[in-house]
Amino acid sequence: MLDNGKVNDTQVIPPDWIADTIQANDDVIAAYEKSAYAEVFEGFHYRNQVWVKDREKGAFYGIGVYGQLLYVNQKANVVMVKLSSQPDVQNTPMYLDSMVAMKGIAETLSK
Repeated sequence: MLDNGKVNDTQVIPPDWIADTIQANDDVIAAYEKSAYAEVFEGFHYRNQVWVKDREKGAFYGIGVYGQLLYVNQKANVVMVKLSSQPDVQNTPMYLDSMVAMKGIAETLSK
C-alpha cells in the first residue's frame, strides 16, 4: 500500500485499485458524508475497507478490533502498526487518540 502496490520490482496489487481506494469518487465521498461514521471520523472517506484521511498525502488507516490499527502515509513514506489487546472490541476515543499520534509522528519524521 505504501508504494502503490509494488514490492521491489513486482506489482502485487493493481495500482488502479489503490488509486481508487485513496481518491474514491464523488459518490463514495457523498455516501460516507451521509453515514453515522462521518460524525466520528470527520474528514475521512471509506473505500475498500480502508479509512482514508488525506487523499493528497495518501494517508489512510486500517482499523482492526481490540485496538489494532494500521497507518500508511505515502507522502511521508511511513507505515505504522499498533498491535493491541484492549478489553473492548471497539474503543472509538482510543482509536481517535492513536490516529492523532500516528499522524503527528509521520509529520515529524517527514520534516
